[in-house]
Amino acid sequence: MQDWLRAQVENGFAAFQGASLSGSIPVKEELINELIAGVLAQAGRPAASTPPFDPRLIVPFIRKATVHADAGVVTLHVDLAIEPRS
Repeated sequence: MQDWLRAQVENGFAAFQGASLSGSIPVKEELINELIAGVLAQAGRPAASTPPFDPRLIVPFIRKATVHADAGVVTLHVDLAIEPRS
């Protein structure tokens, strides 16, 4: 799946031209704490030879992103668009 996704990114998501996606992802405090603990536990260890999908590759497709924090939950809202190439 990672190879397929990587190939789609490298091709500029050509098969998805005109698609748009809007969504919200609520992340509870416990999950954020687990993520931070995992990152800290990996500190100083060598990186994997083949990293998993790099989410920075979708940055060109982000039209808007906001983060909202409430008691115990952080919500990421993102709007993505795959625009036709010129």
